[in-house]
Amino acid sequence: MPETRLERALFLLGLVAMAALAFAIARSWHRSAILAAPAATARVQRTATAPHRVVGPTGSEAASIAPERAVSLALTASRATWVEVRSRSATGAILYTGTLESGATKRFRDSIIWVRFGAASNLGAQLNGQRLRLPAGTYDALFDTTGFRRARG
Repeated sequence: MPETRLERALFLLGLVAMAALAFAIARSWHRSAILAAPAATARVQRTATAPHRVVGPTGSEAASIAPERAVSLALTASRATWVEVRSRSATGAILYTGTLESGATKRFRDSIIWVRFGAASNLGAQLNGQRLRLPAGTYDALFDTTGFRRARG
């Protein structure tokens, strides 16, 4: 611990500088996450009794997603694993969040599908009907008409 007045002042200055740096990094990370997320003009709503429909920002029903711009993602758990699925980005509407039990399959359809995997190696995936091998690990990914890619994070 600093003993002289000068040492204490330098110590305090160092602490303030570290706090300011941590704040700047957090703000930059948050701002880049917002800028990287595509603007959501519509969101997909799903209910247990009706197929999905596209709902505009005001809540009014709009035309469905154009087939050439939509992707279909099916996730099947070989072992229980946690996943979070959102429409378009990490800040988009939640399509599913929870533990996918062994043998269970969830299907999603949207123009862009963002997924956070708890343990991707416990899942089988099909993108537009084609089997997809997911890299092992815990990470975020985007699925769109160009295929699969890890999301920045």
